[in-house]
Amino acid sequence: MERDIGGTLFEPDTLISEKYFKIYRLAKPAEAEKKLMFAVLVEALQTYQKFAFSGSPRGQALFHEAEVWFWKEEPDGVFSFSSICEVFGLNPPFVRRGLLQWVGRRKRHGPPRKIQLRVRVGRIRSPILSEQRRAS
Repeated sequence: MERDIGGTLFEPDTLISEKYFKIYRLAKPAEAEKKLMFAVLVEALQTYQKFAFSGSPRGQALFHEAEVWFWKEEPDGVFSFSSICEVFGLNPPFVRRGLLQWVGRRKRHGPPRKIQLRVRVGRIRSPILSEQRRAS
């Protein structure tokens, strides 16, 4: 008994390309990629802060992974820290200096404000680094 491999199973679906182009026209080019890059940056900041002074081996490993990512000079990687900063117009040495200052303040004064990324809403959406006060 032979199966017909060349039948409808492998025929192109003309509706798929129509749906794709309809959705593609609605989205701005590279908008999804920028959202993903922003999410990577936010996750790295949160991991760095959450585990900066962790006593657990897992926490220390996560902190070290984030720390290496921030300080690695890899301008060719699409999701490298330098590349993400370039996309959003951030100065990598400025952000790194801020992270070092955050750790130094925490060591001297206890729980500091958290560094936070916000999206500035206006004609051009761009991330802003700011510090958030903790509730007393």
